[in-house]
Amino acid sequence: MNLDLLARVVHGRVVGGAAVALARVPAVSDALPDVPVPPGGRPVVLPVAVGGLLAPLVERALRTVVDEAVVDLRPPPPEELARKLESDPLTRTVVRLLGEAICLSPGAASAVALEVVRSSAAGLAQPGSHVADAVRKLNELPAPRRSLARVRVAEGMAARLGAAIQEVARGGQRVPALASALTAARLAWVLPFRAPPPLDLGLACAAAGVEPAPELLEGATIAGDLVLGQLITRAQARALAPADALLAQRYPLYDLAADPQGADRLAVDPDVWALVLPHLGAWLDRAALEGAGVERAVADELLRPDVALGVSTLVGRALRDWQAWQVHAALLAALGPPLEGSVEARYLYPRASAASGTVVAVAVGAASAETAEASALPRQAGELVASFRARLGSSALVQDLGPVEDSDGK
Repeated sequence: MNLDLLARVVHGRVVGGAAVALARVPAVSDALPDVPVPPGGRPVVLPVAVGGLLAPLVERALRTVVDEAVVDLRPPPPEELARKLESDPLTRTVVRLLGEAICLSPGAASAVALEVVRSSAAGLAQPGSHVADAVRKLNELPAPRRSLARVRVAEGMAARLGAAIQEVARGGQRVPALASALTAARLAWVLPFRAPPPLDLGLACAAAGVEPAPELLEGATIAGDLVLGQLITRAQARALAPADALLAQRYPLYDLAADPQGADRLAVDPDVWALVLPHLGAWLDRAALEGAGVERAVADELLRPDVALGVSTLVGRALRDWQAWQVHAALLAALGPPLEGSVEARYLYPRASAASGTVVAVAVGAASAETAEASALPRQAGELVASFRARLGSSALVQDLGPVEDSDGK
């Protein structure tokens, strides 16, 4: 595994760098896409540009799943979903792409799975015309229902990747753990990754399957923000209060105070909440909580250590998922965009000869995208690879791993 790449990818997003990232998402240690990072450049993980092929299929699937989630939060019965996915265009395409990418390397297969997730998250953040109305209805739902509906969307999209992985595995190919782990990474499917949003505890709890009382969750969020904001202010002034010692013993508060995102970094750490909420009275009283907008009855509940401990336990589970999402978001943001230029460049993907195992890069035109299995395509691969290199230079994401052969090995 390329730890250096992981360190570069997560730099600035996850406190602690590569080691902490591995602890949060162990699956990234298996088949992380291994691509050299040019000096001063940003990582380009995809060895093949499949985004152009996947984007319209993901958009079609998103429209179906979002429409269903807005109307009904319950997932379809497993048997019904399995029947749908047997002929689902996105699932069928991912089966092919995963199978071919595995012939390149486990990292290439991880990259294909990441691209499916990225296309889903991007489709919700900046919906195309075909899905925009459905996404608008989703975003207009009341907050608690909206969070549950977004989780339902994530599960529906992840089911398509999961079905593809199962089919590839049944064929005897080993699917990397990172690809499999993404099927359970609900937040990665529905949250923007280039400009990560502030912590949304309601969504995080829904994704983790925990259900603290809404009023307690809202009150705990307000209380946590207040404590951590005041803590950073005191650290900036080098005037920590006695209660701050609970956190100062474990966290570099003065360093975090110099970081514009210091409070945010603390806010996503479940251990911070485990220290703050059960001891909330050491920082805040009822009047301070009411002044921040917490109802009196809720403030009284949160100031009870047993209640606060229960809330912090549930929030901790949700935050561990949020931390895992931070790593996934960093990987998604590091994926290179589909190659710019001609239609052929946007549809670059790997192909393997069943006879010899030779892998070549093949560009598929828009008109041929749905019939990419045509045996004639590899005959043009040599010319296309040369054309891409001439047009895009030596940095082109072109895999040329053997002689060009057609699908029957000739």
